[in-house]
Amino acid sequence: MKLLEESKMVNTVLETKNINKYFYDPVKFKVLSDINMSINEGEFVSIVGKSGCGKSTLLYILSTMDTDYEGELRINGDDLSKKTDANLAKIRNQHIGFVFQFHYLLSEYNVLRNVMIPGIKLAKYSLKEIEHRAMEQLRKLDMTDQALKYPNQLSGGQKQRVAIARALINDPLIIMGDEPTGNLDKKNSDLVFDIFNNLVKERNQALLIVTHDSDFAARTQRTIEMADGKIVDPSTPLFGIDIFIFKIDKIKAKIFLDLVNSWEQYDWGVVDNFLISVADNMKLEFINLYKTSNIIKFENDFSSFN
Repeated sequence: MKLLEESKMVNTVLETKNINKYFYDPVKFKVLSDINMSINEGEFVSIVGKSGCGKSTLLYILSTMDTDYEGELRINGDDLSKKTDANLAKIRNQHIGFVFQFHYLLSEYNVLRNVMIPGIKLAKYSLKEIEHRAMEQLRKLDMTDQALKYPNQLSGGQKQRVAIARALINDPLIIMGDEPTGNLDKKNSDLVFDIFNNLVKERNQALLIVTHDSDFAARTQRTIEMADGKIVDPSTPLFGIDIFIFKIDKIKAKIFLDLVNSWEQYDWGVVDNFLISVADNMKLEFINLYKTSNIIKFENDFSSFN
């Protein structure tokens, strides 16, 4: 089957080449091995894996907060491996927004001031303009009525929305999250996901989120799975194949991945037979993923599946 690629240029926001990381206490131990990955503008990517697989360790390297590693890290094409700590701090503040499992709001400041802090530190705009920009971010997250309240007066979901507004204040190239829904109930987790998803749609924002929440990860555009410090079977952005890995048994997932990795060796009859073997909601999900794909389009249509 012939694939048609879109000619639209994609800007790579973050890229790694052969990232390796060691711990030395009590003995030398390799915790990350040959990490090669990239995140494009407008991509919503999750990183999943069991506890201890290296997800958070990788995120802290990607965020420039850990510089003790081997390999190459680029943000917006700029090689960061030889930057000074001061330069890295400026790059973090200007180009990376952070949302953690715990909100890390400063209790002595109100909501508005908490959102303003990264902007004040960057000093790109006047204090008045930073305040205006902070209020605009709060407005987009339906939090303007909470602007003068203090963190201890907010719910968990509200605190996380403030943390997202703070992450956006400097118009970062990428937002990184470490379990941003880990302390939230399903309602607020869904709300945070919707906020992130809207950022992708409305701002073409790049997002990289480490999560244990399989439902959250399944709804992102692409999932990177880690095990034992390595990226295993990195999923392609063609159809969000990771959704199937999360939702169907491993045997069928393997069959599906084999199909996708060898499209030209199969005809639609084989794919149709595979889809018949899974539930109707899986079939519908596959079709919807195809219809919303911005990367690859097929010459054939899906009339036979409807």
